[in-house]
Amino acid sequence: MRFGVLDLETTDSAEDVGGWGYAYRMGISVGVLYDSGPDVYKPFCEGAVPKLLAHLVKLDAVVGYNTVKFDYTVLGGNLPFGCEFDFRRLKTVDLFQALLSVTGRFISLQAVASATLGKGKSSDGLEAIRMWNRGEFQELEEYCRVDVELTRDLYLHALQHGSLSYLDKSGGRHTVAIPGRLLEPVHA
Repeated sequence: MRFGVLDLETTDSAEDVGGWGYAYRMGISVGVLYDSGPDVYKPFCEGAVPKLLAHLVKLDAVVGYNTVKFDYTVLGGNLPFGCEFDFRRLKTVDLFQALLSVTGRFISLQAVASATLGKGKSSDGLEAIRMWNRGEFQELEEYCRVDVELTRDLYLHALQHGSLSYLDKSGGRHTVAIPGRLLEPVHA
């Protein structure tokens, strides 16, 4: 199965645009797509959204962390004028949603990567916006790529071991079984 792992960073925070309900108003500073077919990472910017979507529809699965509620919403809000795209066309594996359905908890990528892989994010989303504002584009792309690598490794771990671990707010480590059905691509 040829899969891609998608993550993107925004030019604005939820607070900047009036709350999470307006995520479609956040601009795209950079995104990174890992494609398992040629085993490459591809960066993209806001103007490349149509090319990115054309690439995504060719994949057997798009893997991400909160991809359905966040990344697809932001992408949809950043389509060129007159362009439409039905994100339900994309077969998706959303690890955030998988964990939410098993645990009932909102668990950060950092908490899962730290507990499962023993490594974490290089920064956070608000710092990514500051990088954008400072013109630190190479550092921003690298930050986004690290998130993609972590998500890819978590997906592969879940496929191989049938579980993921996470750290709770007090630092306790928990391991939960991830049913195979939650790792199968479904239309978003």
